[in-house]
Amino acid sequence: MPETLTFARMKKYLGLLCIPVLGVGIALPMTAQRGEPVYRPETYVGPMPIGNLTYREAEGRLKYVWGERAAKPIRLTSKLLAAPIEVTPAQLGIQLDVAGTLRDAPMKDFWGNWLPSAQPPITLDEVLDFSGVDVSSIVKTVEAKLPKNGKAKVEWVAGRIVKTPEQSGLELRDEAVLEAIQQAVNGEGIAELPITQAEKHVTDAALDSIVGVVAEFSTNFPKNQTSRNTNIRLGSEFLSGTVLMPGDRFSFNEVVGQRTAKRGFKEAGVYVNGRHDTGIGGGICQVSTTLYNAVLLADLKVVKRLNHSMPVAYVPRGRDATVSYNSLDLVFENDSGHPVAVSMEYQSGKLTARILGTPDPSREVQIVTSGHKSWSKGEKVIHDPTLPPGKTVVREKGSAGYSVSSTRIVYRDGKEVRREPLGTSVYGGGVRIVARNTSGSVATPPPAASETPEPTIGETPPTPVATPKPVEPPPATKPVARRSPVRDSAISG
Repeated sequence: MPETLTFARMKKYLGLLCIPVLGVGIALPMTAQRGEPVYRPETYVGPMPIGNLTYREAEGRLKYVWGERAAKPIRLTSKLLAAPIEVTPAQLGIQLDVAGTLRDAPMKDFWGNWLPSAQPPITLDEVLDFSGVDVSSIVKTVEAKLPKNGKAKVEWVAGRIVKTPEQSGLELRDEAVLEAIQQAVNGEGIAELPITQAEKHVTDAALDSIVGVVAEFSTNFPKNQTSRNTNIRLGSEFLSGTVLMPGDRFSFNEVVGQRTAKRGFKEAGVYVNGRHDTGIGGGICQVSTTLYNAVLLADLKVVKRLNHSMPVAYVPRGRDATVSYNSLDLVFENDSGHPVAVSMEYQSGKLTARILGTPDPSREVQIVTSGHKSWSKGEKVIHDPTLPPGKTVVREKGSAGYSVSSTRIVYRDGKEVRREPLGTSVYGGGVRIVARNTSGSVATPPPAASETPEPTIGETPPTPVATPKPVEPPPATKPVARRSPVRDSAISG
């Protein structure tokens, strides 16, 4: 007869059974607490496996592999370039976004490791950060090798308009370069730069609308001042033909450029703080002044204009425009609503500025001046012991001070439609300086250091007459613009 399982024996067996169960129950929580989640087996980032790795382990592996890739150049090619442009992702500042790359990677914790895995493989793409990439240097490098747009040009030649259409060049957009970089980095390390035909700034249709002379203005100059006349001719050539679309601004200094001997400009007479002097590019102000008056008569918007320190002889007071590279500029804007062009004609002793565009026969423009005032700047006598007693020599002719206000009046079909103040021109003038021997004895003059500079006949104002107080001269004849095309002129002294 089988042995009867007593209560005491059963209790003994149950106690022995509980020992391993209790051990497992204690060990499992402790093990789970110490373990870290890992990525599910058969998980890849590109070709690289990260299965059964913790986040830190996967992060380290990804950074290591990316560091090797970031040091290898990518190639940006084009059939228009003699050689491809090579640059590394590291040089471009491309970063690997580890958190973004691993964001959707499935993980399993300790308890999941006890379960069988029959899920299919999963492959993730790298997430790269291109936000710090600056492509400007690549764009500059490429554009330096591409043909540039040939600017449109319109001039008045022998009584007719001659047009040169704009030649469209090639361009490379910043966003297109970034797209090529992304394609190369994410692909086989090579991509073609999308170089496209540049849009014309001055379209052929815009050139077609320039059909006549809107306004013109002429000044004269002595024919015998070779250096000064060279500067006038060069300045005219640099700016002649410039086409302005509606809204475009014209800067005299930007278009003509710096006046240097290397560019062919000569030393000639200039005004410096109310005194006569010489400098490279002397006479260029006659070009800016002639153009300024044509702009006024074409009824274009004047943005910036300054008068000389002393009046000039080739235009009435209040009608001049002085320029000096990097400091004084003439700027105007094409606010006509139609394309216009600047044309300059240099002749022996005469300079003509024309604004070409779509003439409006119903419009007339008149420039009037008012508020004429003048005052003496006085005379300064300096002692020169080399002169005979009583002998006086004028060292600086100087100029009286003047002020005058100018106004532009626009008529349409003979009726005034706008009166625009152009501002007050204040000519500070300069002191007349004379040399005289005031000692009564004559000293031996030192040898001449240099030749006397060429006189500035074209910019020398009339000898001022001292007056005890400001006076109002009688009204001068006011130049009036005729029906378009408008013409005006001033004769130099």
